[in-house]
Amino acid sequence: FLPDGRHFLYLATGQRPEDNAYRIGVLDSTESELLGPAQTLVTYAPPGYLLFARDRTLVAQPFDWKSRKTKGEPKPLAEQIGTDSVGLARFSVSRDGVLAYRTGESGSRLLWMNRAGQELGLEGDAGEINNPSLSKSGDRLAFSQVDARTGNVDVWIRDLTRGVTSRFTFGAGNEVGPLWSPDGTRVVFSSDGDGNFDLFEKSASGSGEEKLLLGDDVFKFASDWSKDGRYLVYARQDPKTGWDVWVLPTFGDRKPIALVQSAFADLNATLSPDGRYLLYQSNESGRNEIYVQSFPVGAGKWQVSSAGGVDASWRADGREIFYRALDQKIMAVAIGGGGEFQAGIPKALFTGQFRTGTSRNKYVATSDGQRFLLIAPLGRESMTPTTIVVNWFAGLDR
Repeated sequence: FLPDGRHFLYLATGQRPEDNAYRIGVLDSTESELLGPAQTLVTYAPPGYLLFARDRTLVAQPFDWKSRKTKGEPKPLAEQIGTDSVGLARFSVSRDGVLAYRTGESGSRLLWMNRAGQELGLEGDAGEINNPSLSKSGDRLAFSQVDARTGNVDVWIRDLTRGVTSRFTFGAGNEVGPLWSPDGTRVVFSSDGDGNFDLFEKSASGSGEEKLLLGDDVFKFASDWSKDGRYLVYARQDPKTGWDVWVLPTFGDRKPIALVQSAFADLNATLSPDGRYLLYQSNESGRNEIYVQSFPVGAGKWQVSSAGGVDASWRADGREIFYRALDQKIMAVAIGGGGEFQAGIPKALFTGQFRTGTSRNKYVATSDGQRFLLIAPLGRESMTPTTIVVNWFAGLDR
């Protein structure tokens, strides 16, 4: 907020990094004013500056909050500030002249852990990694990663046996949320090259062009593919109802079908290995919880989590469900093998370290449920001290 308590600053993101902008909003109106191009979050600090990061340099821009206009040129305060692709930056400033910031790299690492919470080792190089997806055979990993030079997001595939990582998509837009086909021959992902995140399919070998599976005027992200390959499950952001769970049949007229459609955020759905149940998260209770309902017809519905949960998945034999609790514990729920769905009491396996930010999922489990690959923050060896500056603006006018 600006000092008048009515106007506020915010970062508006576009389809391309160059479209990102700072804007000024006001509480009693839907109108906003363009302030200028943006890369990261911005904050106002007395006696009259905007602080933000530009090309990883923390700068202070003179700003008259009454006229809501900038003055002069930004002045550098610190270099090599840690930033990420969604606009976060490692700095904070108080109203009474105290500035805190951290330099160094930002990003994440792929960390293997077992059910006891023991670290088993790292997979590949660090980077701004999201949306991991293991092939059904467990020998390949697909994920999306930000290109530090361009800011674009592409899909990459890592051969876990050979330890080789290669780029999979090369479009001008952002390609995110990869998902393996059941037989491992294809990868589905979302691309915003045409303005919306549409669903595309490409051969897992990397050869040939991607094929449009589903395109319309809303965002879509694939979350699962049925074991028999007949149904592709995805999240769809409806302008009226928000995030809903849909399925795209790969046979017949291929007309999409709504599975979970409500006024709440229903996301990250996966089908049980036997194809009888749909697992998903919803905030219908006021917080995210994990639910199961019958598939393809929602004849029955059961809550699986007990105190909040996200990122749910099935073990390959369908006898266990995993999810991430709100306190970052990886939870396991035993599933009965009878005719009616039966879920056991959720049990904590271990507390994970997960990188902040938006992602379809922040971990994947191996098919036997014995190992977990986490999108974890960088380790202590990559951390740098926090610098505190008192009266940070004192030398700017010299």
